Amino acid sequence: MRRLDLVEIHDCRWCPEVIRDGLTDFLEISTDVLDSYGPVRTLLLEVLSRCGTDRVLDLCSGAGGPWVHWLRQGLVPATVTLTDKFPNLEARRRLMQMGIARLSYCPEPLDATAAPADLKGLRTMFTAFHHFPFKQARAVITDAVLKRQPIAIFELTSRTPKGLFSMLLSPIGVWWLTPRMKKIGWKKWLLTYVLPLIPVVVLIDGIISCLRTYSIGELNSMATDTSYTWQIGAIKAAGGPITYLVGRPNQEEEPA
Repeated sequence: MRRLDLVEIHDCRWCPEVIRDGLTDFLEISTDVLDSYGPVRTLLLEVLSRCGTDRVLDLCSGAGGPWVHWLRQGLVPATVTLTDKFPNLEARRRLMQMGIARLSYCPEPLDATAAPADLKGLRTMFTAFHHFPFKQARAVITDAVLKRQPIAIFELTSRTPKGLFSMLLSPIGVWWLTPRMKKIGWKKWLLTYVLPLIPVVVLIDGIISCLRTYSIGELNSMATDTSYTWQIGAIKAAGGPITYLVGRPNQEEEPA
């Protein structure tokens, strides 16, 4: 199945903030409740150990991603800075109120293709790499290489019939998990249960996500810098394989 370079609704600037935040809140609560990325923790711990750092710069974090669950449960010893091109400020306030040790959320927009040089550590990205067209996706990796920072990219979506079919169930997931969210305003309740725009956007964007997810072969074509050690593959998980791309400097430099 050929990759389609489509645009998701919540990536558009005209998308209402309440719908964008509703989608990222759903991704956050589903990741938390289901621990969707649990199978990659061992690999992440190995990378952090090999790179000699406990600092993490999480790119395209949305409402928090798996790091919120892991740090709250003490599952991964790391100091994490969450970032996003469109920061979910409501989620940031919620996370700061939770007082999770060693977790911060950058309130300013951050371009994953040009992260500030002073933000050091392992760069991670979960369920977001497919948002970038090929040249920009490669630029995300190149920026990490140029600044000698390790990088680890993970994707739950897949460009397969099974991946597409699983997205058909996503509206049910939104309706089921929304009551588990904390401090959900009346607008999100209205747009979830009365005028269900958030479940519809989650469904459409989920299908588009699958159609634009990079294959292992395409990830290999981006990881060409010989000054880095690359690991690319897939890890078995209950919801389907999690594809990954991990790169670190050959000399295993500690990020300064």
